Amino acid sequence: MNQGTVFCADFADYPFMQEAAMRLADDTRLIIGGQGRLPPSSGDASLDRYEYFDWRNYFRFADFEPRLDARSVIPLDRVSYYEPAKQRFMRSLDRVFLEPASYAQQEQLFYGLIRAFEAWITRTPRPLTVFFAHTPHFPWHIVFHQVCKTHDVPVFICRTTQIADAVLLDADLSEHGQRWVRPAQPIDPTWVTDQAWARSPRMANSVSINVRAERHARKRVGLARWIAIAWRYFRDRQYLAHRHYHRLPWRRVMAVARQRQRQRRADLAYLDANARRHAPDQPFVYFGLHYQPERTTVPEAGYFHDQIQAIRLLAAALPEGMVLAVKEHPRQLGDRRPSLRRFHTQRTPLYRAIQRIPNAVLIHAFVDSASLIGRARMTASCTGSAVFEGLQAGIPGVTFAATWHSACPSGPLCSQAEALPALIERLLAKPTDEVRADYVRFLDDNAEWWFLGANDDRAVKRSAFSRQTLRDSVAEMLYDTAIGSHEPRRHVRLARDNSPTQESA
Repeated sequence: MNQGTVFCADFADYPFMQEAAMRLADDTRLIIGGQGRLPPSSGDASLDRYEYFDWRNYFRFADFEPRLDARSVIPLDRVSYYEPAKQRFMRSLDRVFLEPASYAQQEQLFYGLIRAFEAWITRTPRPLTVFFAHTPHFPWHIVFHQVCKTHDVPVFICRTTQIADAVLLDADLSEHGQRWVRPAQPIDPTWVTDQAWARSPRMANSVSINVRAERHARKRVGLARWIAIAWRYFRDRQYLAHRHYHRLPWRRVMAVARQRQRQRRADLAYLDANARRHAPDQPFVYFGLHYQPERTTVPEAGYFHDQIQAIRLLAAALPEGMVLAVKEHPRQLGDRRPSLRRFHTQRTPLYRAIQRIPNAVLIHAFVDSASLIGRARMTASCTGSAVFEGLQAGIPGVTFAATWHSACPSGPLCSQAEALPALIERLLAKPTDEVRADYVRFLDDNAEWWFLGANDDRAVKRSAFSRQTLRDSVAEMLYDTAIGSHEPRRHVRLARDNSPTQESA
């Protein structure tokens, strides 16, 4: 029996998620999207029962413009609905294109994508349900997500937590709130409790990566290394000529790689000369910079993707005698090879802006973050892990966009700048025992919204559970959500008010 169409928008880029989606193949028209070449046949017929949607056709306006209906137009009454996505779209372009496009070209691509995706949705049989394995962060994914919302197509996004193997399903893409879908089979609460005070495998892996980052950052790139890098980019361009910056001439790609290497070395030299290698002597609030570009800032942080805005707000709101310790992310400088997608994220201008703030202190990237968090009076971040790590240690924190733990009273979202000084005063007054009690209560109240799973193969490798166990759990969640998605859904929780109340979506 066909229960409608299910579009797993990015699952072909994550083999684990593609395997889980096969649970839907017998009961729905299953479409799986990807940005690479068509995945090779697995040899297992049970894993090949889907239609493939190729996002490569929408990377540039010239690629799909001939296929657009020459008479199609976006109704004027709908243009305003696309403004939130337009901001996120514009911010995401630097992530994938090295050559900046003019504003006119950016708008042409944006509205062209809307026309193309509206036409696709119109001709796709209903009911239609869309899933993303990760937050939509590529330009075309961001636009498609907004088109779905405008046309009342339900979209669900898998979001991981820092509790090992705990995943939630979000029905929104907003820096101000998240709409969680209640799973039919929540994760075992005892597992959550057991893992509550431990660093999750994902975080442990991040620590090991950070340890290696300094070694890579200071490693000299000699002639042999440059030859290896050149060969790698040459192979990438031959195989991935359709992908973003690989469309540039090979010599231009290598010129950018050399320029990116110079940027990285300049950033490291600036930190070596100007950043502290120890915690401030005064009472301080810890702010951990995000690795960029990443979906945690674009689109999840919204306006605060430019992190200096959050830093300025926070520094201005601190009580007298307290300083803001701002630490660079180690991986921002620890490229194994020059990362072209970071070409537009040179950090030295950000470091200088931080140092111009009287009560802000710049901390070197390779100082251990755990020691800083442990000595901080409070933590802060746009959407990052530092606040949750602080909660585990009994230290309050604040974020500037909604996170999976915004419902914890000791780690709330600050949605209004004028309320920040009072919020900081209240958080600083919390004793350690109260913060820990808030943390435990948050786990008790929210474990029912998380399900056992993963959303990519790296998370599967770090899990304490088998691939099959995780796959079966994710598959059941996808099935339960999709098969009933054409009916009014209930048991959807709005996290934006930081309360445990329930509302219907």
